[in-house]
Amino acid sequence: MSAGAQENKRRHPRVHQAVQVRFRFVGGPPLARSQGPIDAVTRDISEGGMFIELGRQSRLRDDAIGNYFLFKSTIELEISLAGAPHPLRVQGKPVWIEKKVPGREADYCRGVAVQFTKVEPEDAARIRDFIQNVLSEG
Repeated sequence: MSAGAQENKRRHPRVHQAVQVRFRFVGGPPLARSQGPIDAVTRDISEGGMFIELGRQSRLRDDAIGNYFLFKSTIELEISLAGAPHPLRVQGKPVWIEKKVPGREADYCRGVAVQFTKVEPEDAARIRDFIQNVLSEG
């Protein structure tokens, strides 16, 4: 399947935008929940979810155990959108993990795609407005 065909399957437009996000595990294995809050930055965001770059300094293990924690957990996110008076609080579930590709280690930045599962209507509207503003500027 071509990249264009893959892109057309998305329900919501996404924008490549670095947004500050803090997340913590609220469901899943006890060891995951004990991690505490983790600060990160998004690679992209849409009304339906976001890709979070975990970076090389993340406290999360970059192995099968760390990936297990991600996939078996519910994540509570605080999203700091530009212009928002306070961080938005949403819940999501990890749906994809970016892994190392042999021969491309220099470009590697560990990350996780999160699908939003619980968003208050006013927060969904703020996310939608943010995306529309970025798209209109760009």
